[in-house]
Amino acid sequence: MPKLISSKVYDLQPKEFDYKLDDLHDVGFIAEEVAKVEKNFAKYQNDEPVNINWNAIVASLVAEIKILQERIEKGDLERFLLNEKLKQLENSL
Repeated sequence: MPKLISSKVYDLQPKEFDYKLDDLHDVGFIAEEVAKVEKNFAKYQNDEPVNINWNAIVASLVAEIKILQERIEKGDLERFLLNEKLKQLENSL
């Protein structure tokens, strides 16, 4: 999945809302708003967003988690290498 799509999960805004049919209160996403963030994050009926495409959102979340994990691991490696250089410098004093 391209980074461009996975990064769009940061633009999703959870909302509190009441269902139109039965007035039940819930927390989640509104299909119309999700579709504005990324059209593939919504399911459509008659070209109108009517539901959330959870598979696309979950896949994007997994892709973004992998990107973040790579950044963490890279940061850990850089920190390790810097610590090794610091130890060498301290030993040379």
